Amino acid sequence: MCLVKLAASLERDVRNTLNIGSLRDFDRLLRAAALRAGQLFWQKKSLCTCFFVKKKLTKT
Repeated sequence: MCLVKLAASLERDVRNTLNIGSLRDFDRLLRAAALRAGQLFWQKKSLCTCFFVKKKLTKT
């Protein structure tokens, strides 16, 4: 399946499931979801970095 068709199908399904009428609202939802996913990624990376630093310090 072509990526454009897949994206269109996914957009339609999400908009129908969440009952989002306008493309503007859908765009805002996608941006908010991407922002939140990015925040969670960086929080996890930060926590892992802190964890590994502490782990190295306790071994020495």
